[in-house]
Amino acid sequence: MKERSRTRRVLKWLGLGLNLLLIAAFFVSLKFSVGVSYGGCSGAAGYGCIFLTAGGNPAPFMYRTRDLVRPEMWTKQPVFSTRWNRYSLIMPIWIPLLAAAIVTVWLWRSDRKFKSGCVECGYDLTGNISGVCPECGMAIEPEVQVP
Repeated sequence: MKERSRTRRVLKWLGLGLNLLLIAAFFVSLKFSVGVSYGGCSGAAGYGCIFLTAGGNPAPFMYRTRDLVRPEMWTKQPVFSTRWNRYSLIMPIWIPLLAAAIVTVWLWRSDRKFKSGCVECGYDLTGNISGVCPECGMAIEPEVQVP
C-alpha cells in the first residue's frame, strides 16, 4: 500500500491536538470564564460556550457570558450578530468539537492497514496460498500456521 503524504499525517495530529484543546476548553469553561483580546478581536470561553468578537473596539471578553445559564450550553443555538459595527459569534463548544472529531476519526481510520493485505497494493490476501498477490504480482510470504 502506498505511504500516505506528510500533509495527511500532520493533519491527523493537528486534529487530535485540536480535539484535546477543545475538550480542555470545555471543562475549564464550566468552572472558569477565560478570554483574550488582541487588537480589534477578542475571544472567550465560559459556561461551555465560545464567544468571539471582531471589529470596532474590543469589549471586555466576558461581556456576554452573564446572559447564559449552565443548562443552555447543550441547547444554545449558534448566534451571529452584527451590532454597532462589530461582529460577534456565540457557539457551544461541543459543536466545533464534534466537527473536528468526525474529521479526525475519518483521517485516522482511513489509514488503517489490514493485517492480511498485500504490502504493495493493499489487496486482501485472506485464504491466498499461492505465494503471489493476484492483484499486483508481488511475491508474498506464506503465513505460518500455528497449531
